[in-house]
Amino acid sequence: MIRLGIGDVSIWYDKWLEFGSLALILPVVNISDIDILVKDLWVDGKWNLESLSKVIPSDNHFGILAIPIPREQDLKDCMVWKNSIAYTPHLGYTWLLNRCRHMEEDTGKWCWLVKLKAIEKVKHLIWLVFHGCLPTNTLRFRKRLTDNQVCTRCPLVVEDTWHCFSYYRKA
Repeated sequence: MIRLGIGDVSIWYDKWLEFGSLALILPVVNISDIDILVKDLWVDGKWNLESLSKVIPSDNHFGILAIPIPREQDLKDCMVWKNSIAYTPHLGYTWLLNRCRHMEEDTGKWCWLVKLKAIEKVKHLIWLVFHGCLPTNTLRFRKRLTDNQVCTRCPLVVEDTWHCFSYYRKA
């Protein structure tokens, strides 16, 4: 999960809460609230959840209010092991084991890809595209790996998955 520092993470989509992201428990997020960051809800060192258009369920509302706002807000947000102070090999192994179990549950959805008569590189590309993991500049920008999401070959267009395939189709 994410340990808060400056609060530069999405209130809805990033995993900064014990149970994951808020978007998992709410069926709809108001479009005016989509870009709200955690730091936008801090006013004078207190949580201001009333500024949201969407009402958060009371148990989650009180759970957020119980989270202390970092005193040193110049620290960066960082990934930490959930409910843990330090990493241990046992904790890492357990996490990986649980991750593999969830992947086994999803394998039924991907049987068609395994059976596809294509070379492995093509299957891997298809898997990356369907999981939104193709390393485009837009993805790299979202993960803060670059400061620009524009295509390097045609600098007027944002480089997302669709752009990659339409650009190479024309070339």
